[in-house]
Amino acid sequence: MVSTVTTARRRLRVVIADDTPAMAAFLEELIRAQGDLELVAVGRDTTSAIELADSHQPDVVVLDVRMPGGGGEVAAAAIRAASPSVRIVALSTRSEQEVIAGMLAAGADAYVIKGPDVGEILSAIRQCP
Repeated sequence: MVSTVTTARRRLRVVIADDTPAMAAFLEELIRAQGDLELVAVGRDTTSAIELADSHQPDVVVLDVRMPGGGGEVAAAAIRAASPSVRIVALSTRSEQEVIAGMLAAGADAYVIKGPDVGEILSAIRQCP
């Protein structure tokens, strides 16, 4: 008898944090529609982003750069310090080099400008781990 071993790829566990309700809902829907991604939690500010990353230990955290409670830089630095293996995708409407550099210095692995190309967001999430 020949046995076959099937290796199913584990879904990437994702936490999102965005204080804009419409954007958070969009990201939730986008991630839930992907067979290889699993949405584990949604935060609305810096503090909840840090707490959710700590409690859920996701593979990837998608952070809005501008959120109440200190913003993406504060969240990224705290998440990176507590959980170095968690990958961070910064998401923003801002494209100024100093903002991008600040997020990358704080620990973000990728920086995506919000726009009509959702493929960029998904690509950044998938490439992080």
